[in-house]
Order: sequence, then C-alpha cells, then structure tokens
Amino acid sequence: MIRRDMKADFNTIRAFEKIVHELLRLPGVSYPSAELGRTRGFGSTALKVNGKIFAMINSQGRFAVKLPQQRVFELMADGRGARFEIGKARWVKEWVCLVPGTEDQWPAFAREALSFVEVTISADSIGSPKRRSKR
Repeated sequence: MIRRDMKADFNTIRAFEKIVHELLRLPGVSYPSAELGRTRGFGSTALKVNGKIFAMINSQGRFAVKLPQQRVFELMADGRGARFEIGKARWVKEWVCLVPGTEDQWPAFAREALSFVEVTISADSIGSPKRRSKR
C-alpha cells in the first residue's frame, strides 16, 4: 500500500505504514490507493480526512503533521519538531516535521493532527472563518 519510491528510510516507512493501517479504520480517513498510479507532488503520500491532508511523508522523507501553529512552535522549541518547508525556505507554519527518534510518538501526533483538521473542517462547514496562518 505504501509507495516504495518515497524518499524515506525504512524505519520511517514502517512507522508510517502502521499509522496508515491504524487510522484507515476511522470514518472519513483515506490514503491514496496503489491502483491510482504513481502520483507525485504535495499530498501524494498523505493521509486525509474528508479530503483534507493531516499527515504525510514529505518530499525529504520526513513524517509531517498539521497542527495548530502554537503547537508547532512548542514541538520545535522542545526539539521534537522541525520547520516544514516547501521549496526554498517557504515555511508552512501549521505543519511540523517530526525529528528522528520520535517515531514512538508519531501515532499520537497523527491522531492529534486528525482531530485538528476535523475541527477545522467542521468550523469551515458552519461558515466560520478558516483557520489559516499568515504568510
């Protein structure tokens, strides 16, 4: 199920596979099917809830999750997280890459990200302003 051409080491892929298998049981959670072909680009290796990305292996082969900006800062400050950048130094403030050595915590972070994105989707559906960070 997990793409083997991802730019990630074996331990990262195995840890992500466990998360995918665990969370696919939940309503609204999806992962790109191998039958869809080899899609590439942002989100091609992402777990989604109701079509919105909440966890993935990024293009550098690191596990990343979407969390509130304050939580991202906390994880960076305590050394468990690193900036999630797209391209050359474009920092995405509601995303964090989890550093090596935190793999045992990834399932909890993935569930936290799932909850955050579900709340964001719910707020959007009732007409609340979308929670987005300033760029």
